[in-house]
Amino acid sequence: MSRMALSRARRSLDSDDGRRSPLTVDPLPMAEPRVSAMPNFAELRVADLMTIDPVAIAADASIEDAESLIASYRISGLPVVDAGGRLVGVISKTDLIGDGSIALDALLRGNRTGLKVGELMTAPAITVRLDTTLVEAARIMTDAHIHRLVAVDEQDRPIGVLSASDFVALVAED
Repeated sequence: MSRMALSRARRSLDSDDGRRSPLTVDPLPMAEPRVSAMPNFAELRVADLMTIDPVAIAADASIEDAESLIASYRISGLPVVDAGGRLVGVISKTDLIGDGSIALDALLRGNRTGLKVGELMTAPAITVRLDTTLVEAARIMTDAHIHRLVAVDEQDRPIGVLSASDFVALVAED
């Protein structure tokens, strides 16, 4: 209720001789309008939300090494880089599970498969720049049916990862 409406209500409860009726209640202080701590979503950029300095793995590393990194860092995927540190793909839990082939069977039994990350990774990786809006990044992820984007610098080196979980965390913070 606005302050003006409260004032009118108070006057209507006042008696004709100027005394206040016993029904008159002093108004509660007006609460300040809630202002979200989250900036305008349309103005946010990948750089505002991404995880910086992502854990990456070499294309010639074993898939067991990739699985170990994913498990120890509690993440769902890794940027894959070449010897020069340039992004060449992404390996995810989904890639490791694959289609139930011999690689999964060997992993479940604890046997080394001999497979390399470069053989199972998704390539090329879908990338964004730091100044890409989160709206555009979300569209890219939705259209490509992926759960993460790798932010790269001018030399295509991974400098951050924006994941679907980052979007969930952003909304949950408010």
